Amino acid sequence: VSHVSLKVPGKLNIARPADDITTSASNYFIMGSSDPDVKLTMNGEEVKNRGARGSFGVYVALDKGENTFKFKQGAKSATVTIIRGQVTDAPTTKVISSMAPS
Repeated sequence: VSHVSLKVPGKLNIARPADDITTSASNYFIMGSSDPDVKLTMNGEEVKNRGARGSFGVYVALDKGENTFKFKQGAKSATVTIIRGQVTDAPTTKVISSMAPS
């Protein structure tokens, strides 16, 4: 097995939500992957408890209106915006069946 590499590429990626979203929820679970050997921050605060291969999940509280979360790892960064709107008759969020990164 010496010819097989089990190392996950250390690329900063936000998997959930994949794009900016609008929701009526007061909290959201942001998930992604990163380089496990490099410090990761969200809005300047270190993201702790990452998986051995760099996976992470951050449960955030949402204020009404626009909420912007900037993840930074070395020279790489990724930003996601979650808008918390008012409850409407139509659902604005997806049903999530797992908290694990996909």
